[in-house]
Parts: sequence; C-alpha cells; structure tokens
Amino acid sequence: SMRNAKKNTHLVSVNVFADSEGFIRHIPPGFYWESTFYPTAGVFISGKTLDSSNQRSHIDFSISNESFQRVSIHRLIDGTVPLTELEGRTLFIGSTAIELGDQLTTPLHASIPGVEIQALITSTMERGKIVSIDPLYNFIAVGILCLLAASLIYQHQWLYGLFCVGCTTALLLCVAVLGHQVKYIVAVGAGIISIAATYFSITLLQLNETLRARARLKLGLEATKTQLFTITEASSDLIISIDAHGKIIAINSKAEALIEYDGRHSGIGEIEKYIPLLKTTSLEALTQAITETTITTNRGQNVPVELSVSTHNLSGKTNHTFIIRDISERKRKEARLRYEADH
Repeated sequence: SMRNAKKNTHLVSVNVFADSEGFIRHIPPGFYWESTFYPTAGVFISGKTLDSSNQRSHIDFSISNESFQRVSIHRLIDGTVPLTELEGRTLFIGSTAIELGDQLTTPLHASIPGVEIQALITSTMERGKIVSIDPLYNFIAVGILCLLAASLIYQHQWLYGLFCVGCTTALLLCVAVLGHQVKYIVAVGAGIISIAATYFSITLLQLNETLRARARLKLGLEATKTQLFTITEASSDLIISIDAHGKIIAINSKAEALIEYDGRHSGIGEIEKYIPLLKTTSLEALTQAITETTITTNRGQNVPVELSVSTHNLSGKTNHTFIIRDISERKRKEARLRYEADH
C-alpha cells in the first residue's frame, strides 16, 4: 500500500557538481532545504554518512562502471528478468539514453549516465571514501620541497641535482600510492613539476654563473697575455720558451732577430739546433744557474751568450724558459784588452 511505501521512501539528492575543469570528481554530501538535510542518493544508499561540510571526498574511479549489471526497463516490465538477477542487489533506476540528457563527464569518462555516477558514489562509500588533502597543505608541502631541493641542488653539480630530482619524484609517487591505499588523494603532480622547474632554474643559474666566470677568466688571461707580451718585448734579453719535447712555443722579437727564427722548421727537439749545449747537457744541470755558451743562428753563426733556464708547470704540462743575454760586445772588449795587454 502507499502507506507502507511511504515508510520505506526517503527524499534524497541526485545533484552532483562539476569542478573548475568541468569534471565530476567529488561526492557532494547533500543539501539543506528548510532546515532539513537531504543527503546525496549514493551516500544514503551506502548506509554511510558524509559530513555536510566535507567537500573533498572523491569518487573512486578505480571502480569500473562496466562492473555494474544493467537491465532494460522494458524487460523488467515484461517480467522477462529472472528474480535471481535482482535478489540481494542494490537497484538504481535511471535513464542511460544519451537523448534524455542525463550525461556527465568525469576524468575517465567522456560521457557517463548520472545514475551510474550515483552507483559509483555508493561503491566508493562502501569501500571507504577517498579524501583529498587540503590544497593549503599541498601548497606548503610543495614550498618546503622546493626550498630543500634548491638548497641541495645549488651546492652541487647538475648530475647530483638530476639524481635528487629522480629520487624526489620516486618518493612522491610512493607517497601517492600509499595515500591511495589509505584512501587519501595526494596531489603529487604539482610537487614533481615544481621540483623539476626548480632544478632547471638552478641549473640555468649555475650555467649562467659558469659562463660569466669563464668570461671573466678569459678577460683576465687576455690581460695577462698582453702584460706578458709587453714585458717580454720590452726586455733587453732574448726569451725563448719550449715544451717538454724541446719545441719552441714562445719567442720574443729580439730572440727571433738574433737567431733569425722563422718557425718554418719547428718541431720536436728544435731548440738543440739553436743551443748546441743542450745536446750534451741536461736542462736540470742548467736550471737556476747562469752559463756562458754559444747559440747558433739559422746562418750557422755562433753568438756568445749567457744562458739561464727556469722550469714551470702549466695545466699539468712542463715547460722551460730560456733567458739569454748576448755578450758579443763584452767578449770583443775582453779580447781587445787582452790584445793590448800582450802587445
């Protein structure tokens, strides 16, 4: 009778609301009307309760709507549906035809009937509602992660920073999986994107600092080279630098003029051509001492000189520098004095 039906009839809400992206994600608790609260149908049918102030309970879309058994209304009216298909089941009656307009959009469904949304809500509540973390807490957590990542990445090379990003991403994904196990939605996407953005920003900053440092170093080296060139050219001595293989790598203009050096026959051991003493005496024996010897020009002329050698390492390479002073004039004066003393 209608009186008995009234006892088992309850007014509920079937309204669901799309979020800012146009998707149905949340379970609405229901609504108040004239001091009476009307819960959402899916929540009421599950036998569970949902706080009317709770706006962060999510529908569990890991439940497939294909798992719901569907029975057409005309089969039910015709009596062709066996009662065994209905016994012990929760029944939802609603329209599924697209033409009737009760179609909604979710993150997984381009179009799903409203009655199936209510069924998903009931299944979610029976399994245990899924609650999302307050966006403010997410924002604070992401901010702390970015600060920690920035402090770690900035102090190390880019490869270590990339390792930190990978570990943080793996950790956040684990947190998301564990959160799902305890029915919490943890929005880790923003955290992963923020960490990656922090890494790339700091890496670009480090690259910029490195390029600026190299530019300053290059300017400093150019200034040093200019200063060195000025000093060597202003010197009255001959200056020749060689590498560990005896190849001339630097020579001032006075040395070039005296030995008539043109660089056409440069190669390993070429210094011995101009300083014959090196064929019989090691560089170590000549270091930190002034030695009188002769140098030979490209024309084969021997010129008396005073020779000193210094050794230095540059970028792991050993180089030697010769400071040579032409003493031809002094030798001529000494020879003339000896001649005058003897005659």
